[in-house]
Amino acid sequence: HIFMYFGPFPALLRVFPDLLAPSRYGPWSRASSFLALLLSLGAIVAIARRQLAENERIDARGRTVLFFATLAAVGLGSSLVVVGSLANLYHEAILWGLCAALWGVFFALGVLRDDARAWRSLALLSAAAGTAFLSRVTFGLPLYALASGLPLRLLVLQVRRDRRPLLTAAGRVALALLPAIA
Repeated sequence: HIFMYFGPFPALLRVFPDLLAPSRYGPWSRASSFLALLLSLGAIVAIARRQLAENERIDARGRTVLFFATLAAVGLGSSLVVVGSLANLYHEAILWGLCAALWGVFFALGVLRDDARAWRSLALLSAAAGTAFLSRVTFGLPLYALASGLPLRLLVLQVRRDRRPLLTAAGRVALALLPAIA
């Protein structure tokens, strides 16, 4: 019997490098894991920067201190460093699933901001949910829950506020959710 413990997304990333340099078949997972680690840290930076910028109760110095404290805590005090430093084939799917989940949270916060870019954030949340699900199901399922609830909220707000026809707004939701469905 052949079992697949994690999704195919990390393996799909290695298809082209394996075709270009077949002699380096195994080491690609280390580079892939490192890239996922860097993108995860980028998502944490983006989330912290956006949320601290929107918090008006904290002054500029407090935002700076909290920003760097968050980066130090996540970068040095989380298991992300350990998993990233081990970087083997098993950890690659975990890192890509976490990376997609963190970016999914960032895009979900963009949908909640309820501005003109909310539809784009919903489409990117949908893509992050699909990527996380194809990496590790445990990282993808919560994003699918977000991707199923947030469009309904966005749909109701769009119909109420902009007086758009329900069919037009529903079409936009369906279009934004295509990556998660695919």
